Amino acid sequence: MIENKKIKNDEYLSYIIIAYYYLRIINNIGKRLLPSFLLYIVLMIVFIIFAKKIYIGIKSILKYKGIEFLSIELLLLFLYVLSYVVDIMKISTLLSYIFWTLGACIPLAFAMFIIKNKVVFYNLFIKNSFFMLVLLSLVFLIRDDDVVYIMSFSYLVLAILLFHLNELIAKRKSRYIFLVIYEIMLIIIYGSRGSLLCLAIYLIFVLFIKQKNYILKVIYILLMLSLIVFYDKLGNAIIHTLDFYGYNNRTLTLLFGDITYLSGRDVIIEKAIDMILHKPVIGWGLANEIEYINVYPHNIIIELILDFGIPIGGLLTFLILVAIIKTIKITGRIKDTQADMTLIFMCCGLISLLISGTYLKNIEFFLFVALLFPKKEGNMINGKK
Repeated sequence: MIENKKIKNDEYLSYIIIAYYYLRIINNIGKRLLPSFLLYIVLMIVFIIFAKKIYIGIKSILKYKGIEFLSIELLLLFLYVLSYVVDIMKISTLLSYIFWTLGACIPLAFAMFIIKNKVVFYNLFIKNSFFMLVLLSLVFLIRDDDVVYIMSFSYLVLAILLFHLNELIAKRKSRYIFLVIYEIMLIIIYGSRGSLLCLAIYLIFVLFIKQKNYILKVIYILLMLSLIVFYDKLGNAIIHTLDFYGYNNRTLTLLFGDITYLSGRDVIIEKAIDMILHKPVIGWGLANEIEYINVYPHNIIIELILDFGIPIGGLLTFLILVAIIKTIKITGRIKDTQADMTLIFMCCGLISLLISGTYLKNIEFFLFVALLFPKKEGNMINGKK
């Protein structure tokens, strides 16, 4: 009875995270297909469907980690207000960041942390991932000729793809091969280079670091060398095929053309570094760079130093390096659900932040941080560590 209650509680906490993915996917696709008023109605209906589970999940957060949760929320709120008061942050920017960091990132991270049996979340995510993929596939209905790629869309597909890859490679469930191929094609057609980089790093981890069979390692190396040798021919064949069907693909054009093209990131980083040099010790505060360079730095290390100054930002960067090393160690040594998900969210959260996005609005990054703190019970699948 007690065990069933624990599992039920883990399910409610899991649905907080799953509800977020549904809402984000529907918003991402719906805003390109539906009138605004109809999209809001659909989002409201989906929220109502999950409302009871979300409510019970939030009660669990407050019950088990209420002091810690409220302390972090208040600390970040104080830092945001301080940034607003001492600098020139607009109220609209402030409210946007507060919504994402305090209203989404922190609650979802605590939900993941409190889940005792991570298998519960993993299985629920896999179960819901199929319908999520159906919703994402509605992207083919978009008939806007100006849409050559959708960055946020590609990272949503990436999260599902990495879970399915884990089922295919780690759990050896061959039926996922077709889903994996389809999801990779979705990213290639509509996605960004960043999501493909995250995918490549994930594959390096699971095929080389986690792989214990040396024969398979040699096979994977030969396959990789073959891809490198035929890189141009493969790329041109894919581009010509997509052109034939009317898809003008920006991502592939850059990958197989000028792969070093930075989309203006070099200019943004130069401006961010100039800001750091003006306030190297105390930094500029949370998100204040938005008002000076009109965008975040597209690099978490620079963003942390920009926000907190070189001393604290440098320390936080060191902790990120420690987190990566810890992930590599547990990935190579431990076979359990939490280790698998830590790697998944490191690749689609932390790795993506090295080239795009802001950590203050990145849910996957906060889920990765939550998974770095292991629970001692209930992370096994089929009784195997």
